[in-house]
Amino acid sequence: MKKLAFEKQYKQGLVEPSYLEIDFGAIDTTRSAQLILTGWIYPTDTSLNIHIDQNKDLELPEPLSLWTVDQVGEFRQTVPFAGFPGGKPKTIVVPLDGLFSSQDHRIRLAHSSQIYWDQIRLGYGASISISDLDNPQRPMVLASNDPNSLNEISLKWLSLESADLQYRGFSREIPRTRHEPHWYDYQTVSDQAAWPPLRGKFTRYGDVEPLLVFNDDLLVVMGPGDEIVVRFEIPKEPLPEGWVRDFVLHSVGWDKDAAMNTLEGQSSLPLPFSKMSQYPPGIEDSQEAARVWRMHEKTLTREQSPEGFWKRAPARSVGRQ
Repeated sequence: MKKLAFEKQYKQGLVEPSYLEIDFGAIDTTRSAQLILTGWIYPTDTSLNIHIDQNKDLELPEPLSLWTVDQVGEFRQTVPFAGFPGGKPKTIVVPLDGLFSSQDHRIRLAHSSQIYWDQIRLGYGASISISDLDNPQRPMVLASNDPNSLNEISLKWLSLESADLQYRGFSREIPRTRHEPHWYDYQTVSDQAAWPPLRGKFTRYGDVEPLLVFNDDLLVVMGPGDEIVVRFEIPKEPLPEGWVRDFVLHSVGWDKDAAMNTLEGQSSLPLPFSKMSQYPPGIEDSQEAARVWRMHEKTLTREQSPEGFWKRAPARSVGRQ
């Protein structure tokens, strides 16, 4: 009987170690190549990690690593941490430049995390680092300078025209099997709180466009049930003949796990920032933390009310008859 991957699940997010071997045949190593992975993950959370750490018979989930074949025909680890498709189905890209030391171009993806792959592709082309472009000047156009690229690439930032923060509620979760990703019906919404409210401050509702223009530690702090509606400029120039247009939403931010064992997990504060050495920020980060807080004093004016979620029916008195 063929053994199935994930047949033995220790906890959500922790399964038996396994690997997936991929063979594209000969890969042109004279060109920039990328492994394009689409899938989803069932992650552990803070409480599960503590439970696993306290069980001497269990190891923490091994992150996704990439292995290639060396000159003696053995697989060796070449990318210790290749990332993961966070939560619901996402696509990640792993550069392959310089990873092959032989003519055998097989690739292994190894992990003991609970990751499901839906599509795996090989791509060629110049890598464009978003972080290099993410600055206040925002270069509007960048063309590919890869002489081996089969197609010319042009990157254009579309200006953010408006962004509005509002309360929306919670979308209905679509029924699924235990191996499928979480999907939600956006058209079916409830205004009943699905999770306990958090302490701390949140961004006031309304226009938040000034907070989202740059990667500058100026944040929109959202709570459960909140929604941002963003609108971008429409490209005005026509496409050259034979070209196609793709859109990529580039966002920078933090997501806090509200598990009971997460440090400061029951509050929106303290605020995170790009230069912090840890979270929650330590003493060494105090000056920067104070500066970031001053940046948000005028916009962090909303609080969540716990009364509605924790409301109980009035107690009834019981007496003898």
